[in-house]
Amino acid sequence: MFTPKTHLEIKPEAILKSQSGQYSVRSNKNLLAMIEEESSESNSWKDHALRFSRLHLAARKVFVITTPKAEIIASFTKERGFNKDHHVHDAEGNLLVVIKQDLKMRRQTLNAFDPEGHLVLQARGQNESLTFNVTTEESEDVLSTIKKRSLPAPSLKEVMVSGDYYKVENHPDVTSLQQLLIMVMTVVIYDQLHHA
Repeated sequence: MFTPKTHLEIKPEAILKSQSGQYSVRSNKNLLAMIEEESSESNSWKDHALRFSRLHLAARKVFVITTPKAEIIASFTKERGFNKDHHVHDAEGNLLVVIKQDLKMRRQTLNAFDPEGHLVLQARGQNESLTFNVTTEESEDVLSTIKKRSLPAPSLKEVMVSGDYYKVENHPDVTSLQQLLIMVMTVVIYDQLHHA
């Protein structure tokens, strides 16, 4: 894992829905991690067909989180289907948490449960799902805020290809595991809600 940071920027690097997801994680413009979808892991013809149709949300997905030196930190998977759970594993393949999504029109919630079934983190959407507040089971105090932002671009061409990014503001007491889960939640929000 890596040292927790209070400010993160998570930016989708792939623009087209048919492309495999790729995200950069930065703090003060320094690259901390890359999150990449492994297309070879979900190489079924059904998943390829879903990716190229309007049903790309239902495709099976496998993501790997790496350091800038390509060392694996963790991975997470979603099985084929709508509103499926995301299973987060450490570098050795041990299950860390299961993230259950409830991304409806009026209410957006992501709940992270440990292997014993205890709630670890919860992200609740507000402001038309552009802002998510992350809390722990022990406290209703906000541990982190995930905000969708648009990049300022001087030209129409740059607006079309630059896309959005997510600004993550963490509480100074956030742990490295909590930061990892917040990064995963941000990718789930983008992939299953904003990129729909």
